[in-house]
Amino acid sequence: MGLTITPHEPENLLKRYRREVRAAASSWVGRGELAGRNNRGPGIDEMLAVSGVGRRDREGHSVGGPWCGVGTSAMLTLGARAMAWIAPPFPLHAGAKRLGRNAGEFGRFVVAPRGWTILGGGTYRGDPGIDESALIVVWHRGLTRETAWSGHVEIVSHYEPETDSLFTFAPNVVPGRAARGLHGLTIAPGQAVWHQREHSKGRWRRKLYAIAAV
Repeated sequence: MGLTITPHEPENLLKRYRREVRAAASSWVGRGELAGRNNRGPGIDEMLAVSGVGRRDREGHSVGGPWCGVGTSAMLTLGARAMAWIAPPFPLHAGAKRLGRNAGEFGRFVVAPRGWTILGGGTYRGDPGIDESALIVVWHRGLTRETAWSGHVEIVSHYEPETDSLFTFAPNVVPGRAARGLHGLTIAPGQAVWHQREHSKGRWRRKLYAIAAV
């Protein structure tokens, strides 16, 4: 029988859960959209089915909506399945910011949700105290205060304090040249796939919305 957990579960179980989520994200690297089909493809459909969030048509296919929240929710679900849990320990959501808040309210916020500023999200100064428990990072995505409701969410792989670099597993982001040809795939211009990403030298802080630890 599957088990659910509460915020009072032992840390060793949550540590294993974080490891399973990151393993699931790593196994999906290179999968995502079909070439020329923005936000669509069998990989996206599978993430929608696994996560249970996001918009699908009657046949279970993506209707073309953003899938960063869907993809992250799917990896959180796969991690829970690997633990033989019924579901992740907090509510999932297709919306990036809502998903980040749900994770932080269950666990804790390394960086609490921050409002939009004239600086384009502002600059977080000082050591955010990122450790292995940090699992979800969310950024403001809108270019103006009026569009700041829009967000983007990724799964934290690890943090490198020496260079102030954050490494993530990124859904629905067009990879750079280094990711082209990943796993033998030909990635078309503008095609988004799951890939590993380095946010170097603190630049990731500029539009930071929140970091949630689980």
